[in-house]
Amino acid sequence: NSSSIEGRPGTTAKNDDNSDPQRKLHIKLMHSRIIQSARELGLSRKVINLQNFQKDGGAEVIARELVQLYFSQSKADSTHLSERTEDIQAFCQLSNVSLDHAVAQYADELCSRNEVDDRILTMAEDLVQLCTDPGVKCEITLKFLQAALLSPSKPDCLKKLAKEAVL
Repeated sequence: NSSSIEGRPGTTAKNDDNSDPQRKLHIKLMHSRIIQSARELGLSRKVINLQNFQKDGGAEVIARELVQLYFSQSKADSTHLSERTEDIQAFCQLSNVSLDHAVAQYADELCSRNEVDDRILTMAEDLVQLCTDPGVKCEITLKFLQAALLSPSKPDCLKKLAKEAVL
C-alpha cells in the first residue's frame, strides 16, 4: 500500500521542501558549522552571521573572504603559507564550494580596482597556484594581464604566467 509508505517520516515529497522543521534545523546546523570553521580560520564576525547566511552569499562569500584574508596575512607571515592553503582547501571541501571559484572572485575584485599597482599584480602568481582547474588559471592570468595594460609596472611573474597559460 503506497499510502502507508508515504506516511513514514522522510518519505513524502513534503519532507523534501524547506517547510520541514527537521530539514530547516539540519540546514541551520550546517550553516553554523561552516561559519564556525571560517571563524577558526580568522574570519571576522562582521562578514557574515547565521541569521543572514544565505542572504549575504553563504559559503561562497566566506570562501572568497578567506582567500582575501589568506593573502593579507601571507605578506606578514610567510612561514605558514602551506598550512593556510590546506586550511582554506579543507574549508571549501567542508562547505562544498569551489576554491578555484573563490580565488577567481578575489582576482576579479583585485583587477577591477581603479588603480592596480605592482603589489596587486605580483599576487597573480600566488593566486594561480592556489587553483587546480587549468581554465580558471588561464582566466585569472588573463584578468591580471588586462589589468597590467593600464598599469605603469609590468612584473616579470606575469610574463611567466602568460607563457604557462599558452602551453
